[in-house]
Amino acid sequence: MSRLAGGFNPDFAKPSTKDRRGLAQYVWTLPCLPFGSVADCPMTITLTPEQEKLVMERVSSGQYLNPEHLAAEALRLLTAREEQEQELSSLRRSIDAGWEEAEAGLLMEGPGKMSAMLRRAGERVDRAR
Repeated sequence: MSRLAGGFNPDFAKPSTKDRRGLAQYVWTLPCLPFGSVADCPMTITLTPEQEKLVMERVSSGQYLNPEHLAAEALRLLTAREEQEQELSSLRRSIDAGWEEAEAGLLMEGPGKMSAMLRRAGERVDRAR
């Protein structure tokens, strides 16, 4: 079986079998990264007819090289979305902590805060000497 860079199979994936419900099953070899190394991870993915149609439309349009390319891009986007959600969650926690400090009266005015920050920075520089 020939492959393109990145481990993508240039052949169009065709249903290798039908499951007991009659849904198409594809066997794709997707690049995986267990413990930081690249290894082939054969897996069977069952698609609904609607999902199969979407995959084949995107591949036929030339938007993706093949179903494997589309799956790899989908997983990349999923990972990026999860990372953004984690970052957003962290930002929300920081905002909540700031509001709690404000409600507790722990905030300083701008000039007072800047003076405290400059003093702490000067102390760090003095300790580093």
